[in-house]
Amino acid sequence: MTKNAFIMNIIIMVDVCVLIVRSIEMTLSDREKFIMHMVTVMTLASLGDPIDINMVQREVHKGRARKLTEDEIRIIWDDMKEEILNGRAVYEEMIASLGLDNDVFKKFGDGR
Repeated sequence: MTKNAFIMNIIIMVDVCVLIVRSIEMTLSDREKFIMHMVTVMTLASLGDPIDINMVQREVHKGRARKLTEDEIRIIWDDMKEEILNGRAVYEEMIASLGLDNDVFKKFGDGR
């Protein structure tokens, strides 16, 4: 094998390694990671776990969603709360059909 052929083989192997590493990297954006973590926290809180949601927001921002600004986090959180409140009727119907209590919504909104 010539020196040039050897170098080309090394370059190809490096390119393959880079493609493999890229394929296993995180594909969620910081926005998606923030939403996923907040939905998880909201679910745990609705099940009765005593969770300081504001503290979790700060920690998720610091550790998992560093690219988001404080303003973006506030907007996302407000949008999530609005969607929960607007979608309440759908969930209340579903919960009622299962014969369950719908007090879970009081933890995330206006308590209606």
